[in-house]
Parts: sequence; structure tokens; C-alpha cells
Amino acid sequence: MTTIGKVKQVGKSDVLVTVLRNGACCGDCGCCSGCSGETVEVRATCDIDVSVGSTVELNSRSGYVLLGMTILFLLPVFLPVIGYSIISGYSITAAGIAAVILFAVSAIAVKYISVSDRYLKKVQPSVIRVVNKK
Repeated sequence: MTTIGKVKQVGKSDVLVTVLRNGACCGDCGCCSGCSGETVEVRATCDIDVSVGSTVELNSRSGYVLLGMTILFLLPVFLPVIGYSIISGYSITAAGIAAVILFAVSAIAVKYISVSDRYLKKVQPSVIRVVNKK
């Protein structure tokens, strides 16, 4: 996924970029006036020379974002259901307890994955080119 934004702050290896928030509809916020024209600030890695006020193009790896969303939404649902299904043949009470425990484990796993440096480095956007240098 790529988008255009303006550099607001330059750091050592990253930049803070202001980006116009796109809607989930079509990405063309001028066509229906459905989006409010809000901006969001994005911290992106930057290996090229940029300055404050420059217009840059950002790129993010959508595959890792989709993987993270899948884990975030499906793991807490399916892990307890699978655990309940397996253990319910022995005892309904034990199956209920196992489902609650597996839900808690999956919630902790989701929290750990979402804040891990390994995952965050893969989903962090990066500046791929300067569109307009200021």
C-alpha cells in the first residue's frame, strides 16, 4: 500500500509524516464527501535525504498487516472453540474452563505479537521516494 504525505519531523533513521486519512470506500475522498479530510501522523523509516515540508511517498507491506489482523481477530475466537470441542467429550465443565484459559492465552499472545519489535519492524511504513523536495 502506498500513500503520499508531508514530512513534519526528521529523526536519525525515521521521519514523522502527516498523511491524509483515506476512507475504506474507494480512496478518493473528493468523490462523495464521505471522508472528513482528517490527517494522521505516521512514523516511517527513511533511508533517503528528506527535509521538513517535503512531500514523500510511503510504502507499507500489506501482507504483514493482513497477517496481524488475522491473528488478532481469529486466534481469540478459534483457539477456545477448538479447545472446547476437543475437551467437551470428557467433561463439559473442563471444556468451559479450557476455553476460558485458551482465550486468555490467545489474548496474551495477541498482545505480545502486536508489540513485538520483530512484527512492528515489518509493518512500519518506509519512505520510498521524495515527490516534492522543500
